[in-house]
Amino acid sequence: MIKHILKIVWTQRRSNLLIWMELMLVFVLLWMVTDQIFGTIKRYRVPKGFDIENTYYVDVKMIPGRERVGNPSDDSLSKAYEVPFYALLEKIKRNENVEYASAGIMSKPYNGGNSWSPITVGKRKCDSYLRLVDNDFFKVFRIPINYGKDLSDGRYNNIVLSKMLADSLFRSDAAAVGKHCELNGTNYTVVGVTDSYKYYDFTRETPTSYEPFAPTFTKYKLGSVDTPEICIRLKASAPKDAIEKMRKELSNLGDSPYYIQNISSFESLRQIYFSWTGEKKNMKMGGAIIIFFLVNVLLGIVGTFWFRTEQRRDEVGLRMAIGSSSASLLNLFMAEAIVLLFLAAIPGVLITLQLRYLELHVFSGWNASWVVFILAGLTAFIVLAGMILLGTWFPARQASRVQPSEALHYE
Repeated sequence: MIKHILKIVWTQRRSNLLIWMELMLVFVLLWMVTDQIFGTIKRYRVPKGFDIENTYYVDVKMIPGRERVGNPSDDSLSKAYEVPFYALLEKIKRNENVEYASAGIMSKPYNGGNSWSPITVGKRKCDSYLRLVDNDFFKVFRIPINYGKDLSDGRYNNIVLSKMLADSLFRSDAAAVGKHCELNGTNYTVVGVTDSYKYYDFTRETPTSYEPFAPTFTKYKLGSVDTPEICIRLKASAPKDAIEKMRKELSNLGDSPYYIQNISSFESLRQIYFSWTGEKKNMKMGGAIIIFFLVNVLLGIVGTFWFRTEQRRDEVGLRMAIGSSSASLLNLFMAEAIVLLFLAAIPGVLITLQLRYLELHVFSGWNASWVVFILAGLTAFIVLAGMILLGTWFPARQASRVQPSEALHYE
């Protein structure tokens, strides 16, 4: 039957040429669209590596005019800024509704600010997203330690790596514990490896390192208007007004140079971050474009094959007159349409592979995973086949119902 269909396609090659070109172009574009959709879903489904449920950001600010002036001694700086900050942190930790509280620098989720630096191990080098944190940071955001331990021993030259970073530097996350690496000219000992980590929901896994924040705070931030971040996790039993009560409790910090500007949930910061990056707007716009494209493809494909089948009613009538059944005619037309799609898909695959190799894409780019790329191609083929069958089945079914007595009239 396939040989017979190929003969028909070749015999009608002039009328089939434009349909073949249309199918090839639509197949390539649909593959791009599907790859984009699957890539976004795949990235979103990868665990972030942290949990923001019941977590809040305590926005600590320096009172205007209280920042350091000149070059005060280390003791003066410690008494004026370090002691009050840790007193504030301890006060928050003692709150009856707080489960954990942590301090850090440029480390909170959805902060919109990044600090990147290469980490080297011998000749291997990998860029890392730096997080300056205290040990309770892992507890606040429930970041699991897969191997080794956290930063609880308080040594300033200890570091914790994310799984991706450990794999890149040491070929194995399990083998990284106890090894040494260099960051900004300082040698660190890897004491732990966390699970995978992403900067935010729709991005790929991010290589991340966690180092003690205290040395940086003491050396560079004391008396600066850039105050450390305080993040908290409330207990599951905390009442709904726990944050409001905390705001009132922290509204008067006495002679402290700090004040609390606001306490925000990380869910609200997440939404603000998406608005700031335009993530949701871009997704809605991309979704609208994709839906518009798919609807137009559907109408175009259905219309093309509907018209094609209607134009061959004389052939249908003649085949019915010489004894072909309605079912066999229906199967013939649908199989012929699928064969046309196969013939169009062959150069379509070659073109798409070339576009991927050249990194050319109508959207943001090809997905890095070959598995996703292949699945997207198969899905595009199946969706296109469904559209073609839909556009062929109904007119072919109507045409196959023609009475043999009418066959000579069509011919």
